[in-house]
Amino acid sequence: MLLAAIGVINMGLSQLAINHACAMFRILRIILENAFDEERLSFRKYNEEEITATLYRFIHSHNRVIEFIKSMNTMCDLSYTINIVFGMVIVITDSIMMLQFNLDMANLYKFFTTLFHLSSILSIGIIQSHVGQNLMDHSTDIFQETITKPWYLLPPRLQKLSLLIMMRSMKKCSLTVSKLLTVSYELFSKGLQTAVSYAMIFHSLEK
Repeated sequence: MLLAAIGVINMGLSQLAINHACAMFRILRIILENAFDEERLSFRKYNEEEITATLYRFIHSHNRVIEFIKSMNTMCDLSYTINIVFGMVIVITDSIMMLQFNLDMANLYKFFTTLFHLSSILSIGIIQSHVGQNLMDHSTDIFQETITKPWYLLPPRLQKLSLLIMMRSMKKCSLTVSKLLTVSYELFSKGLQTAVSYAMIFHSLEK
């Protein structure tokens, strides 16, 4: 019970941190929109020093977000690894139990209890995957935002700075597990598919 409570608290804190990172990415998009005002750039109604300061502010803020996500990955790595490993084991175990049940009145309560338990674990997995996917999508949006802005209307010096921002934004920021796996919908679907496959294999071996 204590471990479950610690796990829930840890997951809640990590999700708060990820939501904070997503909010920081949204702020970065606003900074870009202020820097690349197409109407001002088209009519040359801009202050070069002001745009330069805004772009440097973006770079500084982007670096802060990246460092924050690195720290967050370090903090959440162990908990997410444990969650995934235990989640896989529980899904396999519950799936095997459900495959073994005979749907009669004697086993009906156990069947629905196991089904509820399995659904709860899958719901937690979906929430974690959604949060990780959301972070990755916000990171990708920054790159999409930079390439769609009229950076080519800027003076050559600022164009080079804009290209530097694009190159840095190409690298996705994501929530990782053991520095190998990226928390996303894809990871959840692959993990679920693997767990169900193992459950089917174990069930067939027991027959």
